[in-house]
Amino acid sequence: MCVGVDANRNYDLHWGDADGADVNPCNETYRGTEATSEEEIKAVTRYMQGVVDSGDTIRLFIDFHSYGQVWMAPWGYTEDPSDDFEDQNNLQADAVEALTAVHGTNYTYGQISQTMYKASGCSVDWAYGALGVLYSYTIELPDTGDFGFTLPPERIESTVTELFEGLKVALNHIL
Repeated sequence: MCVGVDANRNYDLHWGDADGADVNPCNETYRGTEATSEEEIKAVTRYMQGVVDSGDTIRLFIDFHSYGQVWMAPWGYTEDPSDDFEDQNNLQADAVEALTAVHGTNYTYGQISQTMYKASGCSVDWAYGALGVLYSYTIELPDTGDFGFTLPPERIESTVTELFEGLKVALNHIL
């Protein structure tokens, strides 16, 4: 059964690159028929572009996913690091250290294409590359394969508690 477009392959930055998204509508990384073909992506991009166009600055963008315990920065579409990777990576390292200290949950961190796989047309690349949001991240929440996309209810509070500590570090870094 085909389930639809992978929203994180539908953003208009390197959408449809040969690696990192699929043209097959039955593949889990299906990119859609065109960039921002999905209403949800249109809404997000329209809103964020409006914020930037109004003269405001978006300083932090986080796209939460499940699952994998990974904190990732641009780029997904290429293995080349972003121009700001050192700064982005320093924030990730500090945030991951803080969240791991809570319950010992181990997160990997780094560039999307280096920590997981290439992903073209993803939200983080778009936020960083098109809008200039320096601190753009995807956080893959727990777990590592035991429960997959369905985290048991008894794990939710501990996940939120540790994630909150990491987010506090991230927010303090950008202020």
